[in-house]
Amino acid sequence: MLSILKIYQDTKKEYRWQLRSKANNKIVVSSSEGFRSQDGAIENLNLSAIFLAEAVTFLADQAEENEQTEAERLALAKARLEDTMAKAEVVKARNAAQRANRESGVADAAAVKATKASVDANIAQADASQVATEADAASTAAISNADVTSKALAALILEQGND
Repeated sequence: MLSILKIYQDTKKEYRWQLRSKANNKIVVSSSEGFRSQDGAIENLNLSAIFLAEAVTFLADQAEENEQTEAERLALAKARLEDTMAKAEVVKARNAAQRANRESGVADAAAVKATKASVDANIAQADASQVATEADAASTAAISNADVTSKALAALILEQGND
């Protein structure tokens, strides 16, 4: 053991703790306040040991990070930059796809309009064709009726002429 732990009562009858170096008997660390009971001082010592262990761990981690070479830091920075650029390319591609979909939607809407106009024209042509067919049929019927009528008239005239 490199140190000596001492729990004692101060002049105000409060309990304190201190850790002294065995090498020179100097205080290395101590409580900053007094406690009413010895258990209170021991609990504070335990908490202080936990905080001290965390501080040592943090300092060791910092030392490891500082040992990174400049080349390692540059390589890490380059990798992060490439990752960011790749993400930017994905966003650009997504935006282009959305834009193409919007433009395609406009073109699709125009194609639908053109198709509808073509269908309407075909319907109108079919209607006109039907009207023409009906007119031809009516005309044929009228001619047929006129022919029948003229034959009937001719027959009547002939009959009257024979009487």
